[in-house]
Amino acid sequence: MQTMFQGNRALLLGAVGIFSAAQPSDISDSGVSFNRAHVTNDAGQRVETRVTVTRSVQLRTAEVLKARAAHERLPALLRDGVELDGSNLNYSFTRLNQLKPEMIAEATKRARASAEQFARDSGAHVGQIRTASQGYFSVGPRDGAEGEDSSASDSPFQKVRVVTSVDYDVAG
Repeated sequence: MQTMFQGNRALLLGAVGIFSAAQPSDISDSGVSFNRAHVTNDAGQRVETRVTVTRSVQLRTAEVLKARAAHERLPALLRDGVELDGSNLNYSFTRLNQLKPEMIAEATKRARASAEQFARDSGAHVGQIRTASQGYFSVGPRDGAEGEDSSASDSPFQKVRVVTSVDYDVAG
């Protein structure tokens, strides 16, 4: 048993590092279950005892690239005979409120630039904003299909979009 894990010391230490940096509220654990099985030969003699330890752990962390790197090293455990039953990563974008002010400012600036182009093309001038609405924000995988919107993804790279409506006074 000891030799099985020696080759994966870096993987195990990486996983421990991610978990030790996490807050207790970021980790949920289903507990541990043990299953002991005796392996016998053709004569019915016990030749070894196998113990299966099962544990399901969920981690929530802002260190997504570290979690992804640890997850990518899981095949090394499989090569060493450690059986894994379901291992996946899901990423959720949680900082939308921090981005909103900057995104709305940029959307307003772009809306004014578009309105000024329309006004120039028609020989008019853009005045003040009459009405404006933030519209909606969408979050999806950076490389996902257009219109794809999801708060959870299998990609750590997210695309955040805002749709705004701005009406200006236009004078000719």
